[in-house]
Amino acid sequence: MNQWTDEVVEKVSGVLLEVGNDAADRFKTLGDFENRTGKYRKSWKVQTENRRTFEKMTVYASGGQHVLTHLLEYGHAKRGGGRTNAFPHVSINNEIAEEEAYQKIMKVIEETSR
Repeated sequence: MNQWTDEVVEKVSGVLLEVGNDAADRFKTLGDFENRTGKYRKSWKVQTENRRTFEKMTVYASGGQHVLTHLLEYGHAKRGGGRTNAFPHVSINNEIAEEEAYQKIMKVIEETSR
């Protein structure tokens, strides 16, 4: 049982890393907003957190570009009045990554249990 568990944990870690890297790559192309300098799209990174009982992947915008995510995702008030358009790219990518991770993890568990 322990050998099976270790094998599943190892494969799930690989799946999470793959899904995290895919999500970061998707951020570099997702969204129809104007990317004037290119820094925002290039800033997306993946961070791994390993604990004894869980593993977590976080995809984030680095280098001071994180302040743009909320403004782009939801829009913001303009100085002269009105609002800018919202470009919901974070929520879309999050849904895609969650579904992709779920499908791949279920496949790994199914293959390992055979």
